[in-house]
Amino acid sequence: MKSRVGVGSCPSKVRIEQSKDLLETVGELIDDSGERDVILIGDFNHRTDHQSFEPLTDADFIFQARFLNQASAAGSYIKTWNPHKSEDLIDHIAIRYSDTREVVRSSTTVYQIKSKEAGKKYIMRQSDHVPVWTSFYIDSDLDDEE
Repeated sequence: MKSRVGVGSCPSKVRIEQSKDLLETVGELIDDSGERDVILIGDFNHRTDHQSFEPLTDADFIFQARFLNQASAAGSYIKTWNPHKSEDLIDHIAIRYSDTREVVRSSTTVYQIKSKEAGKKYIMRQSDHVPVWTSFYIDSDLDDEE
């Protein structure tokens, strides 16, 4: 999702349209492939409860960051080199439980940076975003088991 328009923050109206565009693309993907297992992953630039995601949540996509594992960090975007200041959880994984039953519930984890020095190294060498992951069962396609 877009973070800025010009020098200013991206308005909610633009983000709502982006969510609608994403849903349209998901629909086309499902129509073309016949596969309903769709996982939305990326930098959404807002917390899961932001109004711009209403088109996605209305379409039954559930942001897994709402159910963080206990070992998870609080945020995925590091504003400063201090790991305790990284509380913006804006990188997300979203699925529809009706279509993707293989998800391991409450497994979503945000990588924890343990120290200020490690935060500095991470930002300099990797990114200002840390990994977010969710676990899935891969030994069988649970959606086909009715």
